[in-house]
Amino acid sequence: MVKNSEITRLARENLRGKWSFMVLVALIYYVVIGGASFTFIGNCLISVAMGVGFSSISLKIARKQETQLGDLFSGFKIFLETFLLYLLLVIFVFLWSLLLIIPGIIALFSYSFVYLIAADEPDLLAMEIIAKSKKLTRGHKWQIFRLFWRFFGWFLLSCMTFGIGFLWSLPYFNQALTQLYLQIKQEKAEVES
Repeated sequence: MVKNSEITRLARENLRGKWSFMVLVALIYYVVIGGASFTFIGNCLISVAMGVGFSSISLKIARKQETQLGDLFSGFKIFLETFLLYLLLVIFVFLWSLLLIIPGIIALFSYSFVYLIAADEPDLLAMEIIAKSKKLTRGHKWQIFRLFWRFFGWFLLSCMTFGIGFLWSLPYFNQALTQLYLQIKQEKAEVES
């Protein structure tokens, strides 16, 4: 398995020459999500679809494919599944959290790849996406936790800049998570074949 230092190096390499595009993507993402977050229904209807779109762009960049700003809204093509995905994630994390906070946090790491899987395999149903994320993260939750922790300083700094820093840290983190997803997916495919 590739170390997180290599994952973040690959993420920076993929973003080279694409930072201005990704900052624009992050800005539009935040404006849309921010507008939708004023109501629970708006948040339910829009947040996951936008997250899937953001992940679609990250996947295309990681795979050296052409991407465009319109890809940010690609999650709306599978709107019903993204809406169901949101509801199921909220329910599952809530139920795991009832067992105490730690199981809820572990559950969050189990669902780390749901946006990426939904973007990568849009024909899957919401429960299939969740099951696939749990399968891919099995045995890798500690590495995912360490990847999140690796970006803690970036996120803290982004908060100290009144959120402006997230325009850079979110694309960087998302690209690193995408790299990890692709590495684990390839590793699991090699083991199964």
